[in-house]
Amino acid sequence: GIDSEDNVQVVLNDEVKKQSSIVAFATMMSEQITQFLIRITENMESVRKAAAAEGITERSAYRYKKQWNEFGTVIRLKRSRKIGTVSQLKDEHGDFLIRLVDKKAEITIAAMH
Repeated sequence: GIDSEDNVQVVLNDEVKKQSSIVAFATMMSEQITQFLIRITENMESVRKAAAAEGITERSAYRYKKQWNEFGTVIRLKRSRKIGTVSQLKDEHGDFLIRLVDKKAEITIAAMH
């Protein structure tokens, strides 16, 4: 059924995989930024050349350089959704909600959280 531990386990496993990939991506980006800074400070490469070599957009590269020069560190901006945008409901989530409402027609939105 909907309340089974198997469904909870699948959802948790998916969330763990998602978080792991986010951490791996953040680590990769930190390494790219570090290598970029080494290229422009120690190797005296141009921002454009160093950014291209590390797979960083030119706009971000100039922002990283400016932050490094001003503060001695780089603060990566956390991406967020634009105000008013809504994430797409995945099919499995929609199916889950339909089954939940079919099972308990009187359920409220608050109870679904």
